[in-house]
Amino acid sequence: MDKKLVATHSGDLLSEVDVYSIRRLYKKGSAVQVGALQSGTLDERQLQKFDHFVRGTRGELFFARVWILVEGETDVILLSGSARVLGLDLEQSAIRLVEYAQVGLSTFISAADSLGIAWHIFSMVMLRELKLR
Repeated sequence: MDKKLVATHSGDLLSEVDVYSIRRLYKKGSAVQVGALQSGTLDERQLQKFDHFVRGTRGELFFARVWILVEGETDVILLSGSARVLGLDLEQSAIRLVEYAQVGLSTFISAADSLGIAWHIFSMVMLRELKLR
């Protein structure tokens, strides 16, 4: 089998590549690390959802430095609007707002950890739970 190395910033190109073949280079401290989804990181159902949502429609997520995992569209509107008011450019900062409801929180966390993408959760449910404690 011939091996090919292709470097890209195209989410469209990534959508055509097997997810287990993708390698993501990122800096951690002063070292360059290689992130990759290993076989078994996601179960079959998680992989199917991840493939459809991320590779099929949001390939740019592979290039983000940070994922802010949110429950839904309202959170995306709230956070992107707040960032705009504060003069913050999430796109320029390589921060992506990711709705996790259709795919599952654990799927995104596992994928982000494997790929070397920092992540944070913004969830009203979690905030309500914290207030109760």
